[in-house]
Amino acid sequence: GGGYAANFEAVEQLVGDNVDGFVAEQMHSCARCERWADVSLSQIFAKRGVVQMPLLGLNGWQLSKTCFDAGLASNEFEPLLYHYISSWNQMDFLHRLFAAPATNQEQVGLGAAAAAAASK
Repeated sequence: GGGYAANFEAVEQLVGDNVDGFVAEQMHSCARCERWADVSLSQIFAKRGVVQMPLLGLNGWQLSKTCFDAGLASNEFEPLLYHYISSWNQMDFLHRLFAAPATNQEQVGLGAAAAAAASK
């Protein structure tokens, strides 16, 4: 799934003193939803009354090019995550798009790494 964010205290409160019990609850819930762990966990959150809020910038699905471009052009929020990135070229594209400008030395190294990856 797209993911979630929680602070340490929230996780401690959610799990409590019984880690094994929490894992068993998660696995039982997971079995009911075809092993989609994020769906299972959100069901546990709902059952326990945990407040869930959208995380703007989280793209938990594969975007069309039109939606991807629109998200980049938007000033509403920064992109945090693109899910379903499955190739080296996609990851390299995102890295180049969002990484800080590289020095000449780093660009040479990246070129060598790209050439090595492409030859595999």
